[in-house]
Amino acid sequence: MLTKETTDELSKTLPAIMTIKDLAAFLRCSEITIRRMIWEKQIRAYMADGEWNIARPDLFEYLRKHSNP
Repeated sequence: MLTKETTDELSKTLPAIMTIKDLAAFLRCSEITIRRMIWEKQIRAYMADGEWNIARPDLFEYLRKHSNP
């Protein structure tokens, strides 16, 4: 479960903006999986300088929706 303490701790270690490669490494999945999540609108992302970027709050929102209580 994603708690306030967990998000506070992650905020200290995760960058504010992550690339697909960064997020795939953090979630321990493939970059293709992250691209599919973006395509299926499971996680918000935006294109900047030709690269998809995911903001830390959007990652936390995704984790809250997909974590077990």
